[in-house]
Amino acid sequence: MDFSELVLVALVDELSEEQEARPYADAIEYNVRGSSTNLESLEEYQGELPIIVTSGIAGATREDNPTTDLEALRAATTHDSVEGMLIDYDTARENEQEVERLSNADVDLIIFYHNSSETPSSEKLLSIVEDAAKYGDVVKIATMAETPADTVSLLSAIMNATSEGITVGGVGMGEVGRHTRVVAPGYGSKLAFAPLRSDADNAAPGQFGLKELAGLVEQVDEVDPDMSLHESITNPHILSEE
Repeated sequence: MDFSELVLVALVDELSEEQEARPYADAIEYNVRGSSTNLESLEEYQGELPIIVTSGIAGATREDNPTTDLEALRAATTHDSVEGMLIDYDTARENEQEVERLSNADVDLIIFYHNSSETPSSEKLLSIVEDAAKYGDVVKIATMAETPADTVSLLSAIMNATSEGITVGGVGMGEVGRHTRVVAPGYGSKLAFAPLRSDADNAAPGQFGLKELAGLVEQVDEVDPDMSLHESITNPHILSEE
């Protein structure tokens, strides 16, 4: 996949939802854990968007930091439509040889670190991103933001990792971190995720719906180039303009 620009990923429960996601997304995320039916669905997939497979625990939100079923991911790599896979950071560290074998498949390995309790310091986050980058092609971080300072730590880590040449995506979870889903690309984030609708069963607190997030990201991207990113997101007129 091309991560030179932001890749907006739609979270779907069924591959048939790809058609609804297509006008706004660059890829879809699909869970292949625990069901041969899910893997069989990949064989029948006729959509246009590439698939990023995950294998999180059924019933958990995408940001609950589920463990990874490497066997399910390995089976999914045989399908041409699969261009990426999500592997949690702890699983990657504990299964280095298996992850290395997966890296030989023609897919991008996205190593994710989710912390639903807190946002570590910017320095700690950067250290995690640097280590996670050893195992994959892209690093995704999502941390619980409880204060504005937490969002600063997150965005700083994304910016610094990007300056080091690491392809990274990141968001702050919760209401305090909600705006980071829109502005993180301005700091170098190359991955964004959204459910089809903000009230969908697979939506996490603070997530925008896909169409809404795509529109907000585009509006921020199109503001006056002479205006700072901070000004663009604090100006009350910017995101309200049609």
